[in-house]
Amino acid sequence: MGYFVDFGLGYLDPAGWNAISRRFTSTSSLEQALSSNDMAYDAGLADRIRVVLGHLGDFSERKMFGGLCFLVGGHMCCGIVKSDLMLRLTPEIAADALREPHTRPMDFTGKPMKSMIYVEAAGIDSDYSLERWVRSAEQVARALPDKTGKPGGPTARKAPGNRVMKPRPE
Repeated sequence: MGYFVDFGLGYLDPAGWNAISRRFTSTSSLEQALSSNDMAYDAGLADRIRVVLGHLGDFSERKMFGGLCFLVGGHMCCGIVKSDLMLRLTPEIAADALREPHTRPMDFTGKPMKSMIYVEAAGIDSDYSLERWVRSAEQVARALPDKTGKPGGPTARKAPGNRVMKPRPE
């Protein structure tokens, strides 16, 4: 089953994952994305995350933390800051994840957050590693009570530029 994503990628299926990730893994495309004044995150990584999350169900996007965040059920799941993947996990899962290479605590405010981590670009260079990280954050977000559709929730205050992704109807 494929998903329709309105970012110019069209109809995607698992066979297209590698083509998308190869398209954005060159150093020059990453340097272009990071040098652009209007974009503080790796657009190629964003496309790769959209593919992974698109196969897992509905999600939305919101610009925050100086980058781009992906929300599942109205809860932050993961995001991108420059070329790093940012993940929301449980404190226990985050503590275990920090033992893996290419990870560090999220210290956006100067104080490390117990349930948030960064994964450097080297830790998500393959589609398998990216999917493993994103799925772990997606499972944490789905375990929380759904906030979408409630008064004051994400759907009640749609900001320009935020997008909601839904599976393509069969």
